[in-house]
Amino acid sequence: EARAGLGEVYLLRGVPEEALVQAERALEGARSGRAETGRTWRVKALALLELRRFSPALDAARRAVALSPDDPRCAEAHASVCFRSGRMAEASSSYLRATELEPRTEEGSLRLGNGFATDLHARKPWRDGAEAKVQVTLAEGE
Repeated sequence: EARAGLGEVYLLRGVPEEALVQAERALEGARSGRAETGRTWRVKALALLELRRFSPALDAARRAVALSPDDPRCAEAHASVCFRSGRMAEASSSYLRATELEPRTEEGSLRLGNGFATDLHARKPWRDGAEAKVQVTLAEGE
């Protein structure tokens, strides 16, 4: 757990390489008898994401959610990996889960909105006037 915390610090400082080292060391400790945690896998997922290693980041994020299904930060990490790797439907689902677990999850709310906007843009709803309806709905807070 301490190494996962140190990995989080490295992520915040913008040093994903060192965050990944700390996560890997924590996971080595887990292999030798200590329990794995979603937190450690979340750190690994986010470090890999910052290093643009999307496939292993997705695997790590899925493991984080499997180990800690009620941790909004794990759900949010999974959603971030999905979002940045173009998996919008999966990202939206995970961001929704994160905000269900913790309604004050700002990142989740922001990304959910961005994912919705990206998805809307991809479908080109303005062809049938749906865009105006969405804008009105969002403005009214529905």
